[in-house]
Amino acid sequence: MIGLTASSRIWRLTFDRPFAVKMRDHNLESKHKAETNLPGRCCFSEQSDWINDFVFDQRLGLFTPTHYVFDLIDNFIEIMGDSSPMIEEVANEVSSS
Repeated sequence: MIGLTASSRIWRLTFDRPFAVKMRDHNLESKHKAETNLPGRCCFSEQSDWINDFVFDQRLGLFTPTHYVFDLIDNFIEIMGDSSPMIEEVANEVSSS
C-alpha cells in the first residue's frame, strides 16, 4: 500500500473530449504486449496498435489521435485524445495538516 506523505504531489489530468478510454488490470494479457514494457509511468504516442484499430474519417480534419498510457499501481488506464491534457497540481491535504 502506498499512502500520501507530506511531500507527496497530486496531479489532475483533464482531457477535453477524449475519443476513447479503457482500463486494463496489470494481470490480464494484452494483445499489445509492448505496452507492458513502457519507458515510463506515463507515455504517449501518435502511432500505436490501438490507434490502428480505428479507422478515422478524413472529415475529422485536424484530429490527430494520440494514445496516452498511464501505468498505475494495479492497472493501466489508456486514453485516446486529440490534444494534450490540462495538467494541474491538486492540494495535498496531508501536507496542510
